[in-house]
Amino acid sequence: MNGTSNATQPPYLMLSLSASRRLAVLRERAATSDKPDWRAARDWTLVNWRAAFGDLGQGCVGGDRIWYTHTGPALRGERDADDVVDLRHHGWYTDEMQSDVARGIVGRLPHGRFAAGYLWTGNGERVYFDRVHDDERDAARMADEHARVFAELAREDDERFQAMVRAEDAVGETLRQLRKFWPARHVSAEFRADVRELIERLRTRRLELHVATRDYERG
Repeated sequence: MNGTSNATQPPYLMLSLSASRRLAVLRERAATSDKPDWRAARDWTLVNWRAAFGDLGQGCVGGDRIWYTHTGPALRGERDADDVVDLRHHGWYTDEMQSDVARGIVGRLPHGRFAAGYLWTGNGERVYFDRVHDDERDAARMADEHARVFAELAREDDERFQAMVRAEDAVGETLRQLRKFWPARHVSAEFRADVRELIERLRTRRLELHVATRDYERG
């Protein structure tokens, strides 16, 4: 498989970024465009990336050489791994809300050989690994393992991302309460005590946000 890459590739297509960061970019694009659904932004947003990146991109994940695309199957006869072997599941959840999965996929190569990879429903990316398999069932089992490993990393990343979002919301809610009570701080001792408590709470929430943001950015 020959691959191409492009330095101007949009952030939500870059495998070097974490899963939740790619999703965050999609959500931001959707919020600032005429498409409120972030899932639509991944397909056809401010710039027509689907048409611009029709070829396979090439990269490396954990020391493995990979090819990736966001424009549908790149190999002929692609099948889901669970259609090849009985896996008793249809993919591995990649996020806290269980809205997206990583699913093993198998594509045909010349001379009766097969490539294993995974499809992530979060942004439609397909990743194919370099190893060539002589047996489709072996390829399917390896594809499922690739999907499982990616899903585990994506879930961990999403947990950190969601913790950061909850911390941001807590800061915002505490700040709204403080602004509400601030004008009445001189009305009575009770209001002054409420304001002092909210100020301390805001400091605590901001520290929690700092820690959550640091943990997320460190990955």
